[in-house]
Amino acid sequence: YSINGATDKPQEKPVVTFADITIAEAAAWVVGKTSGIVYDNNKRLVLQRAEVVYSNGGAVFVREGENAVEFYNLGVTCSSGDVLSGEIRCSLENYYGIAEFIKCDSTDVTTVTVTKTGNVPVPVEVTMDDVKSLKHLCNLVVVKNVTVAVDTLGTFIKDTAGNKLQLRTRTPGIEAPQDFAGKTYDVTGIPAYIYKGEGQLCAIAFTDIGEGGGVADITNDAKTSLIYDLQGRRVDRATANTRCGIYIINGKKVVR
Repeated sequence: YSINGATDKPQEKPVVTFADITIAEAAAWVVGKTSGIVYDNNKRLVLQRAEVVYSNGGAVFVREGENAVEFYNLGVTCSSGDVLSGEIRCSLENYYGIAEFIKCDSTDVTTVTVTKTGNVPVPVEVTMDDVKSLKHLCNLVVVKNVTVAVDTLGTFIKDTAGNKLQLRTRTPGIEAPQDFAGKTYDVTGIPAYIYKGEGQLCAIAFTDIGEGGGVADITNDAKTSLIYDLQGRRVDRATANTRCGIYIINGKKVVR
């Protein structure tokens, strides 16, 4: 319409420019930034066969080579073992030292390809000192031959020398087994939390290597046992007995 002969023109939307970034560059960007939250908006994340190492609802952890990041409520539908290729328009957030990709006003996840592989992600074997010194952030790791301890400050795992690493039970972490006394575990998890400059482990599986050690087969467990996958989702027995993978039965990690 016009006022006094002047015609109003539709207001043009500003052009949004996205800067390319890789998982390795995002992981490097957060190094040393363990206090507060910092944003780097409008990024184009370029993925080249990145592996989903863990998926739990809104928290998805993805690695390429030795580097890993978190997708936080980004909207990519995927499961552990999937491979991602392509591009995602989003924003990068440094969440107290953790590299998280989050939504922005122009988020677009339609240009990423999700390939189902059926593979089970292999955890990186690490030490407790590795986790505490912020190595392998957001990656799938395993700390072997430890015990569980609980005190007024929280839940910890301990090695044979008495060194301790605190477990973080916020998503994606799970609670330690209640019957941990006297047992030794291999603990699989994601170093996805930093407190006072030290990394903490979000445990996702406790493998009892105490009595007998080793890994049991699904068919040897009691038929009444409840079965879960590594994301904590209930799995029916028929599926577990026909689909290869790692499952949690009676608090133990079981390979099929």
